[in-house]
Amino acid sequence: MGFLMAALLAPLTVGLRTLIFPTTLTAGQYDCAIVLGAAVSASRPSPVFRARLDHGVTLYQKNIVEKLIFTGGIGAGDTQAESAVGAAYAQVQGIPPGDILIETTSKTTTQNLAEARGLMQINGLDTAVIVSDPLHLHRSQLIANELEIN
Repeated sequence: MGFLMAALLAPLTVGLRTLIFPTTLTAGQYDCAIVLGAAVSASRPSPVFRARLDHGVTLYQKNIVEKLIFTGGIGAGDTQAESAVGAAYAQVQGIPPGDILIETTSKTTTQNLAEARGLMQINGLDTAVIVSDPLHLHRSQLIANELEIN
C-alpha cells in the first residue's frame, strides 16, 4: 500500500512543482539569458524554439539582460546548429552580433547548460536567466543549480 501511495504521489508532486515554478521574469538585471535550444527545420526555428527566442530577445530589449547565449548543436537530419539558427533569428530582430554568444556542440539540457556556463566564465558573466518553455524550466533550473550557475 505504501508503494502504491508513493507511486501516485511522485507524479503529483512533480506536476505541482512544475505548476508553481515561476515562469515569467519582468524585472531585474542579469548578465545574460541562456536560451536553451530546441528543434529547427530547414534552418528555421520550430514554434517552441521561436517562443524561446522571442522571450530572450524581449529580455534583451527591456535591458533585463546584457547578452544572449544560444545553446544547441546540430540535430539529426539538420544542417545547422540550433544555436546558430537562434543567433541568426536574434540578429534579424535587431540584436547586435557582439551581444550574442553561441555553443554548437550540446545535445541535451545538461550539455546546453554546461556549455553555457563555460561561455559565461570565458566572457566574465556572473548571472543568468534561463529561457525555456514552462514544462522544461523547473528541471533546467535544477541542472543549473548543480552546475553552480548563478
